Amino acid sequence: MEQYGIYVHNNPREADVLLLTGAVTEQWRTNLKRVYDKAPEPKIVVAIGNCPQSGDVFNQEGGHVYAPASDFIPVDAAVSGCPPRPSEILEAILAVGPQAIADRGREKK
Repeated sequence: MEQYGIYVHNNPREADVLLLTGAVTEQWRTNLKRVYDKAPEPKIVVAIGNCPQSGDVFNQEGGHVYAPASDFIPVDAAVSGCPPRPSEILEAILAVGPQAIADRGREKK
């Protein structure tokens, strides 16, 4: 990913794109919104895998998984699969990321 100028940060305040890689559990419902709010505008979210989209095998009757994640934060792109191929993840990031970065550059001027 670094060949495209994409670097991993653990701080949402430094992120151009947030990658949601797991199911939304009871503990993460409020934390997910808090992390999303910390990211700078424009906020881009890519849901990776089936878990954030449908809960997949964890979303059973009486379980504590909430799906889809788009019920809690806006999701700009979704990559299906369990797990999805790395090339598909990269394609999704490259599809939504450059526009967000360009928009952020215009906001600073």
